[in-house]
Amino acid sequence: MREFETVVPMIMDAGISVIGGMACALGCPFEGKVPIQQLEKIVDRYVSMGIRSTGLSDTVGVANPQLVYDVAAHMLDKYPGVHFHMHFHNNRGLALANILAAMQAGVTEFDTAIGGLGGCPYAPNASGNIATEDAVNMMTEMGIETGVDLDALLRVSEMVKKVIPHPLDSAVVKSGKPWVLQMAPDCQIKVG
Repeated sequence: MREFETVVPMIMDAGISVIGGMACALGCPFEGKVPIQQLEKIVDRYVSMGIRSTGLSDTVGVANPQLVYDVAAHMLDKYPGVHFHMHFHNNRGLALANILAAMQAGVTEFDTAIGGLGGCPYAPNASGNIATEDAVNMMTEMGIETGVDLDALLRVSEMVKKVIPHPLDSAVVKSGKPWVLQMAPDCQIKVG
């Protein structure tokens, strides 16, 4: 952080915006649960440097929707002048649910990767990021405008499939776009 405090003002003086980030903000493979006070300490340092945009990352995919909601809501409330975005890995299949929880807390920007590519070579068991196709598909199905053309995105994914030596970790790439079910207005579905 001391090095950042030296470099960040020079970068900002050059007219370049700076985004802060926190790997393992929602759980660490070495230290376990991350106290909210530790996140606050880092954001406070970023704010003191003039940084007004910060990413919170679930680098090893250990977060759950309740934790994501609680952390995101807390940070947005405590730091109204800071723009937060989130970064989720899909190790345990909860990344889409975590995005939804973050959205419910008020976060509107997320890092994703075509086909769920990525991972972290420094963090044990850090598999790929949440697939862009899956995030865009979920939001489209929910009526949330993303500005991303899902069909074009799927064409890019098909090109990536040809050069990556392993299957892509994307449900939409594997199964295709969903059928849209139109129900009659008087149709009722009862559960239980």
